[in-house]
Amino acid sequence: MKTSIGTLSFVFLALAVVCSSNSNAQEGQSSHKDQTIPPKKAMDYFAGNWRGVGKQGTYQYTGRETAEWDLHHTILTHRNEFFGANFANTLLMVRMLDPGDQATIRENQFASWGVTRTAQYDVIPYGEWFQLVGTCTQIGKNGTRRTINVVTVHDQNHYTFAVVPMQDAPGTPLRESYSREGVAPYEMSADQTGEYLQAAIDFFESHPEADHTKLVDLKGSHSRWLLQQKRYLESVEVLESLQKALTDQTSIDENAIEKTTDAILSVCRDCAYNACMDTETPEEDLRVALNLARKASELSPEDPRIWLQAFVHYRLADHQAA
Repeated sequence: MKTSIGTLSFVFLALAVVCSSNSNAQEGQSSHKDQTIPPKKAMDYFAGNWRGVGKQGTYQYTGRETAEWDLHHTILTHRNEFFGANFANTLLMVRMLDPGDQATIRENQFASWGVTRTAQYDVIPYGEWFQLVGTCTQIGKNGTRRTINVVTVHDQNHYTFAVVPMQDAPGTPLRESYSREGVAPYEMSADQTGEYLQAAIDFFESHPEADHTKLVDLKGSHSRWLLQQKRYLESVEVLESLQKALTDQTSIDENAIEKTTDAILSVCRDCAYNACMDTETPEEDLRVALNLARKASELSPEDPRIWLQAFVHYRLADHQAA
């Protein structure tokens, strides 16, 4: 009987140790997921051969990519080839760690269609995986253009590359979806660029020590993307959040606040005008347009485009208010 009790005690002790070890391991895994992946390890993910599809506006194309490390494992060189209706182009891209800040990935692009780009990325958590989030400057025959680039890794074999113009920059959003060679494509039923941008915004908002400029740029581009999708109300909400962020800064940038106010006015006016000009706009959307037209008149009561508010009233058959 003593032997049985001793054996049982040993079994219970062993089980306790195992459970404790599993618990600690799970906690370790959980905390690891919350940590930013090392930039060099993030770069290593992209090594190999990929196949992709892309879309910018109504223009669609396919692509293939090959990425290889140099002999010293310090520079990752990407060769991209794109094929569309009546064209085939090549892009050479080089990524390396920033010599002055080993937490940042530097990128240089050289494209056969006559543009060069420079970008810098932060690596931030995204679910089980990560995102590369950063600003990019393009120089070409049409001048300089600045964008927010978000590379979102979904799993071991799929990632999405989204490009959204900065708040006051020209251009149309672009998105590309890549899969490792020989693997089925990633199912991209809808444009998820807004979700990718929001995930990055949430991360920077939850880290007060993060560079405030990055958050401002992300929100401006998010609003721009929402406007492209004709999601006017959400676009205004993001801009108002951006305006508050600018106002709450220790050093207030009056010029940036004024630009944001102008952007809010522009979205409100676009919504009211487009809703009224479309004879198929439902009443629910006209009510949203009316609220935004009112907001525009409050922000700029002396602006002659206050007639937009009357236009919406007219479309709602409220002739007296019009």
